[in-house]
Amino acid sequence: MWDCIVLGLGGVGSFALRSLVRNSSKSAAKVLGIELFQRGHSFGSSHGGSRIYRHAYFEHQGYVPLIQYSTEEFYKLQNSSGQTIVEECGTLIMEHIPSGDDNKGDPPPSLIASCMESALQHDIPVEKLTHADLLHRYGHLFNFDSKDSGDNNKMRGLLEFSSGFVRPEKAVRAALQDAEDKGANIWEQTKVLSVKEVVHDDTGTPHVELLVQRNADGIKENSVTTELIKTRNVIITAGAWASTFLPSWNSHLQVTRQIQGWIDVSTHPQKEKYYPANMPTWYVSSPQLKLDFYGIPVDPTLDQSNIKVAFHGRNDPVDPDESNMKSVSPKEWKELDEAAHTLLKPTTNFSDGTVQNNNPFQWKDAKACLYTMTPDEHFLVGKPLGHHCTYAVAGLSGHGFKMTPALGKIVADMALGGTKTNDWDIDFLAPSRFGI
Repeated sequence: MWDCIVLGLGGVGSFALRSLVRNSSKSAAKVLGIELFQRGHSFGSSHGGSRIYRHAYFEHQGYVPLIQYSTEEFYKLQNSSGQTIVEECGTLIMEHIPSGDDNKGDPPPSLIASCMESALQHDIPVEKLTHADLLHRYGHLFNFDSKDSGDNNKMRGLLEFSSGFVRPEKAVRAALQDAEDKGANIWEQTKVLSVKEVVHDDTGTPHVELLVQRNADGIKENSVTTELIKTRNVIITAGAWASTFLPSWNSHLQVTRQIQGWIDVSTHPQKEKYYPANMPTWYVSSPQLKLDFYGIPVDPTLDQSNIKVAFHGRNDPVDPDESNMKSVSPKEWKELDEAAHTLLKPTTNFSDGTVQNNNPFQWKDAKACLYTMTPDEHFLVGKPLGHHCTYAVAGLSGHGFKMTPALGKIVADMALGGTKTNDWDIDFLAPSRFGI
């Protein structure tokens, strides 16, 4: 019997497996991680080359300690693995201000105000930027001026310095390699057909039974075998597939399809302005945009030619088994292009201000990813109601990757017997808030 099985090895699952073997006094040989696809795959929510990390958090102050711990762990993993996982370049939060004079002390909008509260509470270095500041520093990147005049169409911003982006595929692979090096077992291309808690049997020990279909060599179909395996505890970190194994959570988890795109800036005569040294990661909320929009500068470890842009919060419910993750529809391409035209200055400018080939943006690629949303957009972390040996993390609602090391540690500590080494208040993430 296994001591613990982690089901789903994306962001949270990979760090949960790593925490299990690093913090448990038991043999790592009794710890197993199961992945439906291959490690670092592009079918869920832990891909796309880059993810923003930031600490002055507007979503909830309770997340800040989790992000701070996770950032430290990303750096530790980077140092131990030799992989370039973290890129610090700052994060710029931008939002339209309410009517009134930008300099008369009017209350800032909700995002900026909430960021400031987190920054003050946790001593995070930030700088507030007026509309004039934004024009001066970033007017070459963004369209801050509106067709209409007036204060309603002005932006203000908040710049956090010690933030940037992490590379999710590299982080997942490095965490899994670290776990494997310390003795953890990993089964890839393994489908879990059922998960069942057994509270009373001949052994008298509560445990979990998993029926799995395993492709041992990952190539030949005739190598697939089905077997029943047992574990004292199971951690479910299956992302968009979590509700398959947690039916009581199903009505509180909605999988949605999100779109991310890459714009080629290689033809711009000043393409360096899109590099991390000159362009922070950014997040914009504006009535001029249909959805919040965010972006990430050129990744200097890759081909140094593409910036990434994406929507946050597209309401496009999908079945994760039926969503075509490899194709972006013409309608989705149009959504991206319209948002880019609204917010960004042309990326194919010549030095005289003209636009190359009358095309302000050269799109390199676009891909889909999945958000698993909860009703309040806060995570579900803990033991599902009525379970004895099952622990889960789900519903990261599009803002969880930056916290995956902390979430992995939290759920691993729960499975190891409720040990708690960090003074984190995560009651607002408890499934009990929904009675599940």
